[in-house]
Amino acid sequence: KLRYKALNHIEPGSGWSNYKCCQGMFGGCCCIQPGNIGEDSCPQCCMCAEGCCFPGMAVSATQGMIMGQYGLGLDEDDVRLIRCNNCLQCLA
Repeated sequence: KLRYKALNHIEPGSGWSNYKCCQGMFGGCCCIQPGNIGEDSCPQCCMCAEGCCFPGMAVSATQGMIMGQYGLGLDEDDVRLIRCNNCLQCLA
């Protein structure tokens, strides 16, 4: 739901038309390539899978979209949160 709001905040009325897995920010691996895994036919299902399988990356992608829209940078607290998130993902 948050990604949907962010997509429509950046481009009002776009619905799910601009959705890509992790918004294409993390490239891809093996058979998972953003933009080619069914986002056009069923973006809600892809977003659900992204949120369940890659929650940290999903949040980071949404944050990156908003920060990019407004030209925002990272402060020290953002860097600490990202490091913490990365460590937790490694432990998972």
